[in-house]
Formats: sequence, structure tokens, C-alpha cells
Amino acid sequence: MGLLARLLLVRGGRVLVVEIAVLLVGLGGQLLVGGRVALVRGLLAFGLLLAAVLGWFGHVGLHALQDIVEMRGAELVFGKLQVRVNPFQGDTAIGRIGALKRSDRIVLRMRTRSGENAPRLLRDSGYDVYKDGKWFAREAAFKPSASDAEAGWRWAQGPSSAPVVFIAAGFRDGQAMLALPEGAFALEDLPAEAVSRNRFGAVKAEGGPGFAEFAVRHDPALDLDGGPKESDLLVPDSEKALFSGLAAELRLRGRPAAEVLIRVSAFFQDGFSYSVYQDAKKVGARPLEDFLLRHRSGHCEYYATSAALLLRAAGLPSRYATGYSVQEYGDFEKAFLVRQKHAHAWTRAYVDGSWRDFDTTPPSWVAEETGSSWSRPVRDLLSWASYRFSRWRWRRSEGGGPGKTVYLILLPLAAFLAWRLRVKVALAKAEQAAPRVPTRGMDSEFFQAERALSKRGLGRKSWEPGSLWLTRVGAEDLRPLLSLHNRHRFDPEGLSADERERLRAGVREWLSRR
Repeated sequence: MGLLARLLLVRGGRVLVVEIAVLLVGLGGQLLVGGRVALVRGLLAFGLLLAAVLGWFGHVGLHALQDIVEMRGAELVFGKLQVRVNPFQGDTAIGRIGALKRSDRIVLRMRTRSGENAPRLLRDSGYDVYKDGKWFAREAAFKPSASDAEAGWRWAQGPSSAPVVFIAAGFRDGQAMLALPEGAFALEDLPAEAVSRNRFGAVKAEGGPGFAEFAVRHDPALDLDGGPKESDLLVPDSEKALFSGLAAELRLRGRPAAEVLIRVSAFFQDGFSYSVYQDAKKVGARPLEDFLLRHRSGHCEYYATSAALLLRAAGLPSRYATGYSVQEYGDFEKAFLVRQKHAHAWTRAYVDGSWRDFDTTPPSWVAEETGSSWSRPVRDLLSWASYRFSRWRWRRSEGGGPGKTVYLILLPLAAFLAWRLRVKVALAKAEQAAPRVPTRGMDSEFFQAERALSKRGLGRKSWEPGSLWLTRVGAEDLRPLLSLHNRHRFDPEGLSADERERLRAGVREWLSRR
């Protein structure tokens, strides 16, 4: 037992294998020469030893698993749909996308209908002002969609024969910036409380479940972004000399827009190369000048920023866009897999009265990003398992058993969930220590009506949009109050004083009739 006590001592976090062997020999001797009592004591000691060793290896195994799946911070195997910066912030900095390119984590899955081509790019944000290495979005207020989850979210009328893609992704805290193909005009089967869009084509969903699989109707010929403004021609003073000189050298001024695009594209294909990172020792105070005139090597953000400012110097309105490149098809899942390292930036150019994508990053970047770590197959399997489980958990249809797939994933998922629970506990403790910030709209009286229906066994499902819930429980008279409730929670302009009082009085009157 003295040796067992020594075994449990930690020396720099390692257990000495020699001591384990010595203990086993000692226990064997006790079993051979001792009596029944010695035999019982020996078995008990051996059981304690086995538990200690298994516990230690389990502890080490959990840390090894955590090292595999953690790329930056507590990075989960099946990630939430979120972009390189806070998706509800109106800026992004050069270098953010490059930091993501180290991660193989799958952020979304996409399927197409038979015979239809997959879109090459999925856009989640757009920007119009560049200053000091950062892009900003001016006048980027989001406007709510007039439709709802039941009828489908739509912000334009497109052709009935328009292509359709199906996107599956997780939401963080019920909200996400959606990465969508060019010309997306309608979303179907997206169970969210509110969907809004800004003039740069960024689409925001709020009040959604933890996971959603929805259809996107899109027409690449449809331009739904806001028209060009003065900011789309703005070149910062610190960069004017550089880009005016390049525009003069390439003879861009006064030429047709189509010819300008051809000349700018040819410029970036001649002598430029792709690389994810710049050597910090070689990057000076003016990174764009170093990129264009000296190193001529960089990642997509350098190409997109330089192309946008060069087009502006030539008199052509342009913007900076971010999102993902669709480049990997998974034969096992029969779907396109979009990973964090597929994060991409490109330019939007205003040509012949409409915005169009203009990507000057060398095509070689796709081949250079195909490498992966040895652990990727394991992480992909866990991601697929989590995806299948989430699909079953959040599906909208009621009834039915979990099916064979769920049983196949429960065992590996159990180990993953144990690790994930540990991370969540740590995050919960940190959250409790942080000061609480009240959430807008949580004082809505409509929650009282929700609780009243819940007490009668008519509660709202976790995945269920309010409109569908009211239809299911036969409470259509609450629909006008639900509309006020959603505006109070999600509309940036909120409710007027009269509308706020109408919500209060309406709920009181409805409760008095129950």
C-alpha cells in the first residue's frame, strides 16, 4: 500500500512506469506467499491501482482529445456559424481571415439539387470604407424581412426556376450571419424569429434554434445590393499616391469598366503568388505597399483590398466582401463541406449598372489550402456525428424514433460530450463572474402569455417559431401581439410609446379572458 501511495504522487504530471512494474511484482509476491487475508488485500490494492492508472490515462486522453480539436481557444468539433470577427460588428481587419486558415473545422454543409451547379462563393458581409488596415461598413443598418418563417423569408421576387441550395449550420445563441450565394432572394424552412438584410447583402437571422437546415433560392443574375455611393470610390489619403501611380501605370483611367477589370486581373496574375502569412519582420508600416511593390505575395485579404482600391483609383466603384469559398465535396456525406480555412475575401465591382464578384487571388490558393493534419479524418467523423445528432434533435417534424444513425453515433459522441461539458462548466463559471448585461426586449409582457399557455400543456417547442406555435395551439388571437413582441425584441427602432402600451394592454386583456 505504501507503493500505491507513491504511485499516486504526481511528478511533473507524469506517472513513473518503473513504479507500476515494481508494484505489480510486489502484489504478485503477496498473492503467492500470503494467506487469504493477504489475497483479499492484494486484490483490493490491485483494484485501486487499476482505477488509478485508468483514471490517469483517461485524464491524459481527454487532454489529448482537447489538443486535437482545439485550434484556437475552445474550438468545438461541430462549430457554430460565425465569422472571423463578431458578425454583428461593422468592421474587419486584414489578417483575421489568415488566422482562420489554420483550422480544418467544418462550419457548414451545402447540397444542391440534381443537375445544378454549386455556387463558388458564399458571402456573409460587405464593407465600403478602408482605413489603417481595417474595413468598415457605413450606413449598414439591417432592414427586417416582411415575411416570416411560415411563409418563407423573402426580400425580392425571383424566377420560379431559380437554383436552390440547401445549407446546414449551427447557430450561436440563436443568431448568425448567414453565408449565402450571390443573388439569394428567399430562404425556406429557416425557423427563426427574425431575418434582416443590409445594403451590402449581409443577412442576419435571430431567434433561431441551435441548428438549422434550410433552402436558399438564388439567381446569380439578380443584384440586390444597394447602389454605389461616394464611399465606394474613396481611397484613403495614405494610399492615394500608391494606387494613383498604379492606375496610371496600367492606363486604367477613362477605359470601359470591362477593360479595367481585365487589366487589373492580368496585373495580379503576373508575378504575384499566394501565401497565408507574411513574415512579421518583413512587413513595414505600409503593408499594401510592401505587398504590391516588394514581396508580391500574400493571402486573399491583400488581393481583395488592393484590387478594390485600384479599381477606385481608376474611377470604378468597388467594395470588399468576405465569406467562404466552396471547393470541397465530401463523397461520404454527399455534400459540399465548407471549412474555416475556406474563409475568403474578394472584391465587388460596379459594372454596367450592377454589382459583380471580382476575385484577383491567384487560383493556386485552392491547391495550397488542400493540406490537412493527420487528425482531420477523426475530427470530420465527430463533426458528421454531431451534425446527424443535431439534425435529429432540432428537426421540425414531431414523432418518430431516432433511427439507426443516432445509435451509431451515441458511443463516440458520449466521449465528446463529456469533454464539451467540461468546457461549458468553465465558461459558465466565467459568465457568472462577469457583470450581467440586460437583453433588449426581455421585459415584454408577451412572455406572460407564453407561460400561461405552457401551464395548460400548450408550451412552445425549443425549435418552434412563434407563428407556427400559435397556429398549432389555436391561439391566433395572439398573432398581432406576437408581431409587436418580435419588433420589441429584434427591430433596432423598437416600438413607439403607443405600440408599447398596446402590447401591455393586449396581453392584460388576453389574460383576463383566460
